[in-house]
Parts: sequence; structure tokens; C-alpha cells
Amino acid sequence: DPSIALTLIGNGEYLPQVQHALCSNGRSAHFIGHLLGDALADAYAAADVFVFPATRETFGQVILEAMASGLPVVAADQGGSAALVKHGETGFLVPAHDPAAFHQRVRQLLSDASLRTRMSAAARAYAQQQAWSAVMRALEGYYAEA
Repeated sequence: DPSIALTLIGNGEYLPQVQHALCSNGRSAHFIGHLLGDALADAYAAADVFVFPATRETFGQVILEAMASGLPVVAADQGGSAALVKHGETGFLVPAHDPAAFHQRVRQLLSDASLRTRMSAAARAYAQQQAWSAVMRALEGYYAEA
């Protein structure tokens, strides 16, 4: 969809294939590469939606980073993503390897500002609950009850 500006952050062994696939299909994308610190925070702040199609992510650190930045997430319904994204609340889980499903949910979020705002707030709140201090308080509570 030419109305969607696609920015890819990161690198890895599949980057050349991703670049080739997008460019050979006439799609435009901005490849930023690996970011850290303030540069990464700025990239999250500039985004409207975070898309995470990976299926082998065990924990999903980048998903929590995106949520903490107030981004609704569209992710594959496998791996760590399935445990972190609350479907319909903090974002959407879609079938892995289904580009049409990813596109449909991204388009839905981009075209519905109210939904995007609601999911953004829920994503940020959820990420704050996952902070180490909150996890430790919960763990202390479990021990106190034992």
C-alpha cells in the first residue's frame, strides 16, 4: 500500500532478502539499521504502529519497548508475541506468514485514530506492569501468601 510509510529498524541475516523482496516488488521502505538509546526512542516516537512478524522470539523485549512507547502492536500469533500482545486490547495477533492479515490489521489501526489511541494507552499501561519493579512486587506478594 503506497500510502503506508514503511520503516525497518534492525539488521540480521535476513536483511538482504527483505531488502530485495521489497525493492523488487516496487515497494519503498526506509531501512535504518540497528538503533540504540535515544535514537531508538525517537524512532518509536515517530511511529504509529509497531509490526513484529517474527515467529521465534522467545520473550519479546522489542514488543515491550514498543508498547512502553505507546505503540499498538501487530504481531505473529506465535512465540513470545502471543504471550505479550493482548489481542484487541494492546494490538492484534495475526497468523504467522500471512502478509494479508498483517496488512489488514495495520490498515485498520492507521485508519481508526480512536482505536489506535485506545490501544496505545492500553499498550503503555501493560508495559508498565511488566517493569522489573512490578514483577518483583508481584513475586514478593506470592512469597508472602505462601
